[in-house]
Amino acid sequence: MVIWFILGIILLIYGIDMISLKSRNTFFLIWIIMGIISFLIGINCKYNFINSIPLFIKFLLIIFLAIFLIIEFLIISKFDDKGIQDLDYIIVLGALVYDDRPSIVLQYRLDKAYQYLKENKNTKCIVSGGQGKNEKYSEAKIMSDYLIKKGIKKERIILEDKSTTTKENLQYSSKYFEKNNNTVGIVTNNFHLFRAIYIAKKLEFKNLYGIASKSRIKNLPNNLLREFFAVLKCLLNI
Repeated sequence: MVIWFILGIILLIYGIDMISLKSRNTFFLIWIIMGIISFLIGINCKYNFINSIPLFIKFLLIIFLAIFLIIEFLIISKFDDKGIQDLDYIIVLGALVYDDRPSIVLQYRLDKAYQYLKENKNTKCIVSGGQGKNEKYSEAKIMSDYLIKKGIKKERIILEDKSTTTKENLQYSSKYFEKNNNTVGIVTNNFHLFRAIYIAKKLEFKNLYGIASKSRIKNLPNNLLREFFAVLKCLLNI
């Protein structure tokens, strides 16, 4: 019982800490909800009311857990993707920006793109991301400015500044190359790469490679859980 109460406290603290991310959604609430559930399980350990739950509900919970573990395995399987040398194009997927600078999540993607572009001089880079409601400039512009400041020539960068989702990032970017002939790398954070590649394949990208950038260790549990639901939504085509 004590273990469940301790776990509940940890989950609540983590959920409150996730508020500091200032993201566009309220996903942090799920950690608070899980913290409350953990407290309820702790109470159950004393009063044993779980025995009143119907067997078919317990079965559904087991099925859900199995699906969760499989999807998380698929997500993690892309963490070390590095692409191949001399790709024709790389697409850097957009993320939140603050005024005239990228968020830390986006900065990790851009640093990975910069590293690849520096090592592969003939590769062109598509920076993809529109302008959100709380953003002063489009994500593509901020991304382009960041890479140029680091030394990438402007002529190597293509701006796609209309997209607002991962699917649109890839769909709109594909207008700048031939999906059947050009080799293309997708640059995004490790936890996001599996879904991005899955969507790109659904959009009929042929010569496709993933290039995973790092992510904050502290935020990884939150990102992995959120990505589970995003991948599940993609698989169910919702």
